[in-house]
Amino acid sequence: MVLRIVACLSILVLAASTASAAGFGGAETPAAPLRADGLAFAGHQDPVLAEFSKGGLFDELLASNRSLSGILDRVFTFEYNVPISGGRSLAVVESFSLRAWLRPRNRALLLLNGSAFNAEQWDAPDDAYSAHQFFGERGFFVFSVDYLGVDESTVPEDGFSVTYEVNREAMKELVRYIRFFRQVRKVDLFGEGFGGSMASEIAADGSRINSVSMGAMIYREVQGGPLVDPLFVGLLAADDDGYFFSPGEGSLIFTTPETSPIFIQHIIDTQGGLYPVDNFLVATERPFFDPSVARAPGQVIYGGLDFIAVREDIEDLAAEYGRDGARLVVREDVGHAYIFESPDTVTFYYQTVFDFIR
Repeated sequence: MVLRIVACLSILVLAASTASAAGFGGAETPAAPLRADGLAFAGHQDPVLAEFSKGGLFDELLASNRSLSGILDRVFTFEYNVPISGGRSLAVVESFSLRAWLRPRNRALLLLNGSAFNAEQWDAPDDAYSAHQFFGERGFFVFSVDYLGVDESTVPEDGFSVTYEVNREAMKELVRYIRFFRQVRKVDLFGEGFGGSMASEIAADGSRINSVSMGAMIYREVQGGPLVDPLFVGLLAADDDGYFFSPGEGSLIFTTPETSPIFIQHIIDTQGGLYPVDNFLVATERPFFDPSVARAPGQVIYGGLDFIAVREDIEDLAAEYGRDGARLVVREDVGHAYIFESPDTVTFYYQTVFDFIR
């Protein structure tokens, strides 16, 4: 009972307090006031704190006979919708351990998917592939999100209205939500492809973004994949409602013989669905994003066996990021998408991000 009371009070007190002083990247750009970010969410009740205030989750932990360390390291996961402007909402998955609330300076990581993926990509039932588990165990509040037009987020009738720019602005609103409700001074971004492109431009706001990590990227050139198929591009451009169906199995081109069967089944079960056509069409006119505007430290992670991106082009992306360029990490035995390969590769991927931002 004492542990439950202490834990409850710690969470509620820390949630109401302000974040502590600067860390990584903080010296260059002062953080924006947290209170200003909360104005757009006036009257919104945090669904996570509401759930914890009921006490049932702490009762479950106490009944589990875990050690104190086991209790603090248990990763909780919640799914809920975040209201944004225009009466729309974003479906998010959030994970954290109790250590995320108790560390001196709260940290949050927003995961941004590729073109034809949803929030569940990052939360596979095989822990070796779960970014939520990896970063949650290390004291981060971890968020993944369905873009507008995708799965459980707001899906406009006109898919052509859900452009890259519309989703980029929606992610900026989500950053404000995370900062205010988790009292995070600056948010770290980790994006793949479409999501990495948005991350680099969202990082133009160095007062809210702490760092950017990008993987599975393209920039000006491509050497393979659907973007070099005129039939595929033509079918998207001629679509009636602005949405295209992508089967989960379509993403298995990135897997290897060492990929976990559990992860493969997870992708098949969760990633198929309708996606806005601009998620792909935007990349037919390259470059479609400007990494030079970033004002937070960045890194680009590339696989030497990438059959879609061009190595020299990714080197250019890293060189042209922000004012001073981004850190470039290359692992020669990996393809386009690290997260689809062996457990060792995925661990390397996540560890590379963690080492950069911790």
